[in-house]
Amino acid sequence: MEMARVTEASGPGTSDRDLIGRIRLGDRASFEEVVLRYEGRVYAACRSLLRDREDAIDVAQETFLQAFLSIGSLKEEDRLAGWLCGIALTLCKARRRRTLRRLRLWERRPESSRLSDAAEPFPVDEWMDQLPEEQRAAVALRYRADLTLKEVAEAMGLPMTTAKRLVHQGLLALRTLLHREDFR
Repeated sequence: MEMARVTEASGPGTSDRDLIGRIRLGDRASFEEVVLRYEGRVYAACRSLLRDREDAIDVAQETFLQAFLSIGSLKEEDRLAGWLCGIALTLCKARRRRTLRRLRLWERRPESSRLSDAAEPFPVDEWMDQLPEEQRAAVALRYRADLTLKEVAEAMGLPMTTAKRLVHQGLLALRTLLHREDFR
């Protein structure tokens, strides 16, 4: 009965700190609230870093599983969004490395060919792929996952000034690519 009262008290107005405290006491409904609150941001970050919808869904789910398993390691409960996106970023990088390894192996096959039914990516996705990995991650976290610069810095494990610089440099590079496209 105690657990039911805790669950009833949680809701959209409940702070992240309160939810984390309840999760640590074993309230799974509070973790469901965390998932509902942050699944859009985490998925947006994964989608923009991975491009593939299914991979992004898998990594977003894996992010929440990792978060649930390691909730005890979260030291600052009011930085939940940055912590979750940091986990997602780490998992996305690992997924990209595995995918690139598979592609390299696939390309070594003598009869390898490109898939003709692959969806044509949007130009901005192509441009994002041209950015260095850290700039791509910073821009994606800031504008696709809708994190603040402070949360981007926390997610990437960087000082605030470095996160700002990466976002700024990434936007400048995207602007340059946009102008090149305009003159084609």
